[in-house]
Amino acid sequence: MNPRKITLRHAAEIVFAIAFLLIWLPRAIPNQALVSLLWPVYHWYGVDYYVRLVKAPGVLIGSIVLGFSAVLAREYSASLKAVRKIPTRIHVTGTRGKTTTTRLIGAALRHHGLKVITKTTGKAARLIDEDAVEHRIREHHEAPNLREQRRIIGQVASNGETDAIVFECMSIRPRNITAESKFVRPTISVITNVRADHLDFMGPTLEDVAWTLSGIIPKNGLVVTPEKKYLPVIRRSAEEKAARVIEVDESSVADEILQKFPYMIFKENIATALAVCGLLGIRSEDAID
Repeated sequence: MNPRKITLRHAAEIVFAIAFLLIWLPRAIPNQALVSLLWPVYHWYGVDYYVRLVKAPGVLIGSIVLGFSAVLAREYSASLKAVRKIPTRIHVTGTRGKTTTTRLIGAALRHHGLKVITKTTGKAARLIDEDAVEHRIREHHEAPNLREQRRIIGQVASNGETDAIVFECMSIRPRNITAESKFVRPTISVITNVRADHLDFMGPTLEDVAWTLSGIIPKNGLVVTPEKKYLPVIRRSAEEKAARVIEVDESSVADEILQKFPYMIFKENIATALAVCGLLGIRSEDAID
């Protein structure tokens, strides 16, 4: 039988457990005689010495930091293991049309026979399962957070049968977009467009917005976008990550196709969804049907 591999997470948890037993727990016991009885090691230099030691700010702060590091390492490891079980991971961001594009991609892949989980965000956040049944994710008064994405990925990966996920990016802050992309680990990322919105977080200029949205681009991955004006910014960001940019031409969508939808929709959303489907080997004709 092979010995169990000790990872960095395991080591951190072991050290944290030792810190708890030797530092936090003795400090919580007011009776020094009891501390001396339960922790004979304190006899080496005397109880008073160790009481002063565990009350030192550096020791306390260090043990707290170590504890949080162990928790974060554990969550990151579990998230990475979960997301790797899902072969195709599509992450969608942009100023406008994120939800529509996310739904279109999910519906097209599902129609093609793939087992797909689609997740939209915003006030009416929904999880659309493999049978196209929509589920409310949270109540209207509840704010979205990054842990929500991680939790849902874990749930999806646990069944081991999902072919793809299509997730709408919930973040508008630069660091959060990058962080979300790191644990979704998209095989394909999508930037629907760059418009003047959320400038207080992404701006102040539209070029800044383009750089912020480009935080979704994965290393050595693919990014699909119909954006024209700020395409150079997206390209520069992709080059820095050795990623490939797939340009979308909305003029390839005929006017008759728009009439197939019972609601208002833009050509760039349809063209973007079709481009993603094409990367996965699905013909436009099949995706539109």
